[in-house]
Amino acid sequence: MKDIHFELIIDKAVKREILILQMLNMADTPVSTLEIATKLDVSVKTIISDLQNIDNALPTGLKIKKKYNLYYLEKDKIGNEGINQFIIELLFESPLYKIINALIHGECVTVPDWAEQLFISEMSLKRYLASLKKILMGYNLKLKYTPSIEIRGSEVECRKFFFDVLHSHNSRFREKEEYDMLYSGLIEYAQSQEMSKVKLDYQRILSWLFIVEHRIQDSHYIQVPQEIISAVTDKDSFKIFANSYNHFLKSVLNINQVSVDEQVFAYVAILDTVTYTEHSSFKAINYRRFDQNAETEIEAFLKPVLTLFFDGIPLFYSVFESYISNILLLDKLTPLFEKNLEEIKEMVCENSLYIYKQWLLALENSSLNIVYKEDVATSLTMLTVAFKNATVSKQYHVAFVLSGESTYLSYLIALIRLKIPNVKVSFLLNQEPDATWITDTDVDLFVANFPMDTTLIEQRVFQLSYTPLERDWRELREIIIS
Repeated sequence: MKDIHFELIIDKAVKREILILQMLNMADTPVSTLEIATKLDVSVKTIISDLQNIDNALPTGLKIKKKYNLYYLEKDKIGNEGINQFIIELLFESPLYKIINALIHGECVTVPDWAEQLFISEMSLKRYLASLKKILMGYNLKLKYTPSIEIRGSEVECRKFFFDVLHSHNSRFREKEEYDMLYSGLIEYAQSQEMSKVKLDYQRILSWLFIVEHRIQDSHYIQVPQEIISAVTDKDSFKIFANSYNHFLKSVLNINQVSVDEQVFAYVAILDTVTYTEHSSFKAINYRRFDQNAETEIEAFLKPVLTLFFDGIPLFYSVFESYISNILLLDKLTPLFEKNLEEIKEMVCENSLYIYKQWLLALENSSLNIVYKEDVATSLTMLTVAFKNATVSKQYHVAFVLSGESTYLSYLIALIRLKIPNVKVSFLLNQEPDATWITDTDVDLFVANFPMDTTLIEQRVFQLSYTPLERDWRELREIIIS
């Protein structure tokens, strides 16, 4: 479960049950109630009660089993998809998630009315809202209670908060055809700019379009710093993008002409959806427009570390340069674009600690204005690992249909090549496969890290966790071998 989603669940018992379920799913062998109780700092009696509650609530195909006073999770074909969906459903029942979901849809509800809808006291609701206040502080936002519940602060940071909450691979709005049309329009724009190799993450674009649509319709407009507007609006690529963006907003979502600020925000925010591969890199603008010394500073930062890991400056240096330039530009909107999930940072440090430490040290000694250095070091580590791994031999053909944060996606591809050797792999990074792709690619197995539409697919589909466990890799290898 993503960090912010877990924070939105207030009920301690529900949080504990999620942690227990994740522990059982990650364990290679059955675990004792004492081991679980020690890790969660509660009594064994509480854990036994929790295990019974979880087992009663689990969907068909998932079962908690007991053997010699040890517990394990039995998955009957449902796999990780069922576990993830069960946890997401717990999130949807969280009072704070319901309030946030209402806010993004423009609903203005008072504290007394919310208390009545949620069947809790006003005192309990205000206690829950105090937790939301703490979360919002991380986004430089404030929570207002009167006359109705409302989030106040920079519109950029409001949108980033809503994106982080609502963007998941189980998004309930992902079927909306209008967003698919807008996405296709953005791809056409990229191709018109001779950027056909640029990869834009499908799921992230859909999430951003959903949020932008609702914020504009509720009259929550963006204000972009003038220095960004001045640096962007004279570019031919921006003018073409703005015309295309306005056309699709009007024809598809019935939103009339939007402000220059909204156009610039979309032009810059699209960088948050770029997937970096060894064959593609993209910069919206050269960062020299803001800082004459930027190119020298970026080069002085990147080259020593890249030389260390690649025995010289790699041919794909431009990919790293693009990532840093794009992050610095996104920072002009808000440094929150630098952030990574804690679970991703932990996984990267566990698997690639030495590389991570080198990037972090370089950032600490650099003149670049990076706010969340540990997060950017994580992203750079993922890119480094991604490009250090070569392709493997071509035999059994597995197609990975993936979505996620751009640098994480590159890192995940590298992990796949390490964990699943001696097979032919294909990657579809920015959308689900259509009938033509399925026919032309001749795939034996599909693997996805989000719930795919399987109506066109005859082959088996394996559900990969968002942050894959060793158990995932083992199950996948067993499927391939069999």
